[in-house]
Amino acid sequence: MTLMSKKLKYKRIEKLLKIKKEDDIDLFIKRSVGYFNTIAEKNERINKGHILNYFFILEDMLQGQEKRIPSIIYATHNKIIKEYAEQILLMRFKKQLSLNQIVKEMKRKYKKTISRTVIYNFINLNKKVWEEYCA
Repeated sequence: MTLMSKKLKYKRIEKLLKIKKEDDIDLFIKRSVGYFNTIAEKNERINKGHILNYFFILEDMLQGQEKRIPSIIYATHNKIIKEYAEQILLMRFKKQLSLNQIVKEMKRKYKKTISRTVIYNFINLNKKVWEEYCA
């Protein structure tokens, strides 16, 4: 086997196992090592049952990955955006609300006034990740 950089190895793992983030890959590796260490501590040989159980770790990771909300890029000093970022993104990508509707909803539900331009710029920063998450 040839020597590969850590980044290239992570890319291959990401592609093969469909794990989206490096942190999730690290968590998967730690859980896998822990699982195999418990087998070694019991002085057992690895058998089919252990391998089958091992794949439940991967399944659990993939399910947890789907539930986790993606990180939010703020890039603003606007206090309203920082406080209600997740709600704004969910209104846009889950509920499919327009910018005007989001502004009205923020006024009605949270009693906060914010411009469409600020919301538009904030949504564009997070568009790619949140479209994948809400799809």
